[in-house]
Amino acid sequence: MGRKIIWSFEAVQSEAKKYSSRHAFSKGSPGACTAAYKNHWIERLGLPKKISIKWTLEALQAEASKYSSRSAFSKGSAGAYRAALRNGWLEEMGLPSSKWTFDKIKVEAHKYSSRGPFQIGSKNAYAVALRRGLLDKLFPK
Repeated sequence: MGRKIIWSFEAVQSEAKKYSSRHAFSKGSPGACTAAYKNHWIERLGLPKKISIKWTLEALQAEASKYSSRSAFSKGSAGAYRAALRNGWLEEMGLPSSKWTFDKIKVEAHKYSSRGPFQIGSKNAYAVALRRGLLDKLFPK
C-alpha cells in the first residue's frame, strides 16, 4: 500500500500555482486538490472555478474543421460540440452526421438475405440502422 501524503496549506498552495484553473489542478494534482477542498482552502488558492468560452459560429467552425466527423468532433471537443448542438449550428457547419447515410445502409443491407446475416456481416451498418429504426424498411416482415 502506498504511503499517505499529508498536505499542508503551503504545500497545496505551491502545487496549485502550477495550474491556471481548478479543473487543471484537479486533473494534474488530484491529491493536493482533494486536500484543498477537504480543508476549505480552495477559495484561498485563487484559482478560477471555470474557464468559460463564448462560442461564436465562426469559432465553432474553426474548431470543427480539425475533425472529420461529428463523432470525432464530439469526442475531441465536447464543449464546442455541445455549443454547436445547443445553437442548432451542426448542419450549418457542414460536418457529416455519419458515414452511414440511408442510401449507403440500404446498399449494404441488400447484400444480405435477412437481418441476422446483416447483423453479423456488417455490424456498424446494422447498429446505425437499428438505432435509426430502419430495419423494418430494409427487411419488411
